[in-house]
Amino acid sequence: MEVPVLNMQGKQVGTLSVDELALGGEGLASAYRGDEAATRSRFVALPGQEGRWYRTGDRVRRDLQGQLHFLGRLDELNDALEVVPRDLA
Repeated sequence: MEVPVLNMQGKQVGTLSVDELALGGEGLASAYRGDEAATRSRFVALPGQEGRWYRTGDRVRRDLQGQLHFLGRLDELNDALEVVPRDLA
């Protein structure tokens, strides 16, 4: 699986730049089951990149050591994924 940080022109952004995390390569799902609109918006071909890519919606930055740092979401998914400790018991 490839895990670059790409802008929507399909260009890999430099170290310390902030942009959206994209996933591509072997093992990538092909679609959201039963949701064609979400599939079209998230599973995309990016100019200059081979294959199909998944736009995660995660804002990230790659540090000088190559580690990714999650900086937030580009959409409203944060509210949908809230976990309350009592739900884990």
